[in-house]
Amino acid sequence: MKRAAFAALSVLLSYPSSAAQKAPTQILVAGLRAGTTVPGGLLHLKTGAASPFQAIPASLSFTQNPASLALDGVDPTMVYVGTYGRAANGDPGPCHVLALRIANDKIVSYQRLNAEPMSEDYVSTIIPIGNEVYYLGRRTIGSVPKGGGPVSKLIELPDWMDPRGMASDGRFLYAAVGPRYIVKIDIARPTVIQPFARLKQYASEQIQNVAIDNAGDLLVVTSDLTLQARLLLLDHVSGQALKQIRLPLFGARAVAQDPDTDTIYIVGGRDANGSSTSAVTVDYWKVSKGPLGNIPNALPSLIVMKPRNIYRKGAACTDIDGRYAKIGSSGQASSQRSGFALTLDTKPNRQAVFSLGIERSGFKAFDLAFLGAPGCLIGVEPFLRRLTRTDSTGHASITFPRPTALSLHAVVLNAQWLVDAPGVNALGIMTSATARIVVRD
Repeated sequence: MKRAAFAALSVLLSYPSSAAQKAPTQILVAGLRAGTTVPGGLLHLKTGAASPFQAIPASLSFTQNPASLALDGVDPTMVYVGTYGRAANGDPGPCHVLALRIANDKIVSYQRLNAEPMSEDYVSTIIPIGNEVYYLGRRTIGSVPKGGGPVSKLIELPDWMDPRGMASDGRFLYAAVGPRYIVKIDIARPTVIQPFARLKQYASEQIQNVAIDNAGDLLVVTSDLTLQARLLLLDHVSGQALKQIRLPLFGARAVAQDPDTDTIYIVGGRDANGSSTSAVTVDYWKVSKGPLGNIPNALPSLIVMKPRNIYRKGAACTDIDGRYAKIGSSGQASSQRSGFALTLDTKPNRQAVFSLGIERSGFKAFDLAFLGAPGCLIGVEPFLRRLTRTDSTGHASITFPRPTALSLHAVVLNAQWLVDAPGVNALGIMTSATARIVVRD
């Protein structure tokens, strides 16, 4: 490779692509009670099983009617649950935000986080960020301390709003507050609502739920009056639709993406007879499996049981043998914790440049084709570069110190690896995908 060119160039960070080998994925699903005789509860979705929805046994009344789920960003055994206030006999009941520890398909411990009753009909979404669990209810957007405590009501929702779901990339909350409207809320100023997106092109359809994908953009599931379902991808800055696909479901209710394999899971629709809840998986924006279904519950929420602390943009360019620079992470990018690291896995004993920069809307990724490396993108405007070398196993790591400036909260960073790859192109380099990292409290 040309050493001068390698030393001068700066690159960002990569992440496993969808072409990576897919390991079994644990999917947790919330099942609302469908009537007074059919119990709700927590279920595992196992797409390869004959009966894909398998109940997690629990005698806790709190978990009989879960309406929303969220995974802790650090501890993958800690799950947060928001409930729907309906008792077994159908009467209205209290809503709660719960912290459950789940291991070996069992609930091993639990804690109710809200110190006082919540004046909500249901908690449609919960999102743990920093020391708080944010929630979207029927009447308010608010938060509860992770360790338990009083409920903080941040935004009162007017009666005409019809909350459908909320998602967050750690910097903003994206709330579907009506069947066709999504608003954006700056977590640093959580009392201010900004317009984000309106489904003009799909005016006959209603939003059912939202989630963040692996690039930090917004996944939206919709259905029309005939319950025909659709999956949309909205740009996280402009709110414009980037992709869409029709789903073989009747009324999809929830969506999530595997942070390692890129597979998208959608649940909550009914089968053609309207009697069995279904699920589908989507790969490369094509339905790859499903519909599957065997239980008569409405499924309003699901999560992939893998923490995701970084997002990625673009794709890595590959070496001659098809290998690429693969990014990983450990710990959480936080202004209160140390030990967050970004990793590189590629070929052994290779020089690599790590680059880090603050995300800026005016910067656009560019292709290195003009320098002889077509398909290799530079996706970061760096303020920091570091030269390192992979070890005998092909691994390298950059550890971040704990930020001392509180102003770094909610700052979005971009990062990338550039790796020595002799003979792969005129420059002798390959680049990873770009990672987006949100620094959180």
